[in-house]
Amino acid sequence: MNIATLPERIKRIAVIDDDRVAREAYADSIADACFVPFKQNERLKSIEELIQILKANADAAVCDQRLAPGNYASFLGAEAVAALYSEHYPAILITQYADADLDVIRLHRRKIPSMLSSGGLDEDAIKIGIIKCLNEFEDFYVKERRPWRTLIRVAEIDQRHAYVIVPSWDPKTKIKLPLGLFGSYKDSLAHGMRFFALVNIGAEKNEDLFFDQFELAEKPPDY
Repeated sequence: MNIATLPERIKRIAVIDDDRVAREAYADSIADACFVPFKQNERLKSIEELIQILKANADAAVCDQRLAPGNYASFLGAEAVAALYSEHYPAILITQYADADLDVIRLHRRKIPSMLSSGGLDEDAIKIGIIKCLNEFEDFYVKERRPWRTLIRVAEIDQRHAYVIVPSWDPKTKIKLPLGLFGSYKDSLAHGMRFFALVNIGAEKNEDLFFDQFELAEKPPDY
């Protein structure tokens, strides 16, 4: 089912951010968009606690990527948003797309339908981000997020990353992936290995690509 407009049941939107000033600013943006903001001001002990709080107090959430300063939380926003996605709870990740964050975001990108910069939280962005989540919960994807089973090739490896080619996305661009994405294969990766994985090959930008469900290609084609 394609949800084209935001359901009326989405009324309260939570704000998760370690910075008090940022929480207030996001809450103002949410109120300006005619939603009721719920500010999570207290320290969070775990993602499980966050999920319980949100389900009791809000219908959706916006969550900053970096939550550790001020001892606000021991986890990152990408981890929280992905866990909420698994609970079919809509959440938008707020990030500056810093290189330092890209690895952890990539680990969870499959379950992060919407990422915004801190200055991009307006009424339309909030509604579109939540609608994306709700649609994916029903297995309806925009073309940029639709997962396709596709072939990838390992082109290069270092201590923390594998650089892969996805011919069906761009046969010339090497994409940096954290080794953790490869699951049980991470310790045996070698140059030239080929895998099948779920990849959103309709993505326009490198940082929007996700990779999931790796399977070794036993008889890879030559290319």
